[in-house]
Amino acid sequence: MATPTTCPKCGAPVAQPAGRFCMACGAALAPADAAGRVRAQPAPPPNQPQTAPVQPAPVSTAARPPAAVPKAAAAPTPSKGGRRFTIVNLRNLFGLFDLLALVVGLGFLAFTLLRTPSTQCQPLDLPASHTVADSRRTQAGTLDGFVVFQSGQTYLIAEGQALTIPEDGTLLIEPGAHLQFGAGSALDVHGRLHACGSSGKPIVLTSDQDDPERKGAGGPQPGDWIGVRFFDESNDDSVLGHVQIRYAGRDNHGAVHLGKASPHLSDLTITDSKWFPLSMAPSAAPVLSGKIEFTNTPARGIEVRGGEIREDVTWENTAVVYIVTGNVRVNQATRMTIKPDVVVKFAPDTGLEVEGTLMASGNGRGAPKVGERGSITFTSLKDDEVAGDTDGRAAVPEAGDWYGILLRGSSSRSILHGALIRYAGKNNRGAVHIENASPEISGNRIEHSAWYAISADPGSGPKITGNVLAEIDEGIGLEIRGGALQGRETWRWQATDSDMVRVLTGNLTIGREGILELGPGLIVRFARDTGIYVDGALRIMGEKGKPVTLTSLRDDAADAGGDVDGSAARPVAGDWKGITINRESNDRLTEVHYAVVRYPAIGLQFTDVSPVVEAATISDTTGLGIACEEDAKPTLTGVTYTRTGRGDTNCNR
Repeated sequence: MATPTTCPKCGAPVAQPAGRFCMACGAALAPADAAGRVRAQPAPPPNQPQTAPVQPAPVSTAARPPAAVPKAAAAPTPSKGGRRFTIVNLRNLFGLFDLLALVVGLGFLAFTLLRTPSTQCQPLDLPASHTVADSRRTQAGTLDGFVVFQSGQTYLIAEGQALTIPEDGTLLIEPGAHLQFGAGSALDVHGRLHACGSSGKPIVLTSDQDDPERKGAGGPQPGDWIGVRFFDESNDDSVLGHVQIRYAGRDNHGAVHLGKASPHLSDLTITDSKWFPLSMAPSAAPVLSGKIEFTNTPARGIEVRGGEIREDVTWENTAVVYIVTGNVRVNQATRMTIKPDVVVKFAPDTGLEVEGTLMASGNGRGAPKVGERGSITFTSLKDDEVAGDTDGRAAVPEAGDWYGILLRGSSSRSILHGALIRYAGKNNRGAVHIENASPEISGNRIEHSAWYAISADPGSGPKITGNVLAEIDEGIGLEIRGGALQGRETWRWQATDSDMVRVLTGNLTIGREGILELGPGLIVRFARDTGIYVDGALRIMGEKGKPVTLTSLRDDAADAGGDVDGSAARPVAGDWKGITINRESNDRLTEVHYAVVRYPAIGLQFTDVSPVVEAATISDTTGLGIACEEDAKPTLTGVTYTRTGRGDTNCNR
């Protein structure tokens, strides 16, 4: 089968061996005399009518005479098994360009849609029964139904009164409308407020003194009017977009104040507020987007007032700092989610208490530094190193400016990861304090704490790994507070649950039905005059090569976890009291295997009980290494003693 030497459509010469398409015009080149195929017909002259090509009658292969082909037109014989290739196939090339253009176009459209924030500023359909407010009349009282404030009009709100949108009402403020508020007046939203301006026609809410025709002698002042107040029952479809609010913030209300409300706030400019530009209850969840600007306000951020969060809430990533001015409590069965890049600053003597669930998970890299993208920051309001000067004061932050984060009770499912926690630890409480809970605390940076970085009661079992600690005043270990383990429970302290040394800062008592188990490789350091008292069962379950180490807080040896308290003081015998196992204890369950006990007054003391002690090393005591009172008869195997003040043991009497 031969391919034409000239294009049947345009007459251009065809190089041999040829491809399937003409390189000049892209027409298909049909092989000559291909069985079952039709030759490509040359185009007729312009004045000649076109006729359909005549189909050749089928002829058997045996009867078909060989076609006579002029020598000049003879096609070269193709090589055996050769397949013809083209470097550039124009028809396929054009199709590829079309496909690429389609993909690029779709990608650009998707990018445009995704990067454009949804400000919810869509026009509302006016119902048949709506009212256009009369701009010639002073506005006051409760609106009725669906009310429209028109574009280009100025509306005056009566002095000392609130313009109220009822629960079943809607106020639509059109782009370019101006609302001027008399002294002490407010816009109270119980229903729906739809105030959507535009970049060219912003909506202005301001003081009635902010008007050349109505100015008093002093001109407009911050706090002339209260502001816009969204109440608990307000419609969460409410919108403030491309709105300028001036000279509000009166009576300790932000220029915009939110109860348990979640309006959409976008491209909002607040200037000359006497109080915070935005204030809200802790259960509020505004949707912020676009550019939020504050000018000449006492603080640049969202004030979060103290109170309880009783419904799930999320604090989103915004360019606006959350400023906590009172203790915030997350109730049981309630989840609080804090997204990456959120900055929370705490006023003095405030903190975050979580009895429900806290999900604060920043970037996966862990231990973030100041300003690191994707992290979550909890710090003092005075900390200008993070997110700039928020309170407009020159005060210097100090360790213990705020209490810290308390995780209590049912907060065991809480996760605190990838967070930067600074200047906390007030009233002898860790920057993160845990009570009867087992949260995950990992990959955080905790610095400038006035107490231990993390503190917990003895009944807590947190998972603490990969945290970086710096400038911690009291100690870099995990503080375990004194207390009693009561109830029919088994508490397990495992080395795998924490890469921080545990420091017991108070006496620990194990109740009669309780069991405390210390796992292989665990290190517990004891503050002065502390010890463990057992009325239930104590199981020290070390292993060969992984002993349980019980020693003084001042013992900075490598096998005791190094320097924890930052003190140069050296340990001495009798630094801590030791372990006392009372007659009420369960000596069937009490066991000591592979333990290292250093610097106690008495290493182990038994009263009328007979537990098993195996492979224990006891050293540097002021009293006996192991003391037995009354009818105590412990089984001692492989116990060694070093520098015991009053002898090794009296248990073999």
